[in-house]
Amino acid sequence: MQTIEVQNINPVSYRTFNYEVQAPKGLNPIEIQEALIAVLYHINKISELQACHILNIPRRKFEEAILPKYGFTTYSENDEELETELKAAGYETNC
Repeated sequence: MQTIEVQNINPVSYRTFNYEVQAPKGLNPIEIQEALIAVLYHINKISELQACHILNIPRRKFEEAILPKYGFTTYSENDEELETELKAAGYETNC
């Protein structure tokens, strides 16, 4: 078994815990931590800022590398937000 340790970045808002996980060989502990943080962000348990602090990475890397790696996006899937993003990118919409 591999021990996964979540680092404490800010003692006021975060806490450290250790949890043992049986993981298939070849699964990197960093990937487990990234996946856990991506899921917590996706289900609105932590903010994007908190996720970036925990992983110690810039926001852009979180949005462009981490989230897509685990099948998530920073954008919601509702029509209003999609229309806003398309307009911002210069596309005409008929929504």
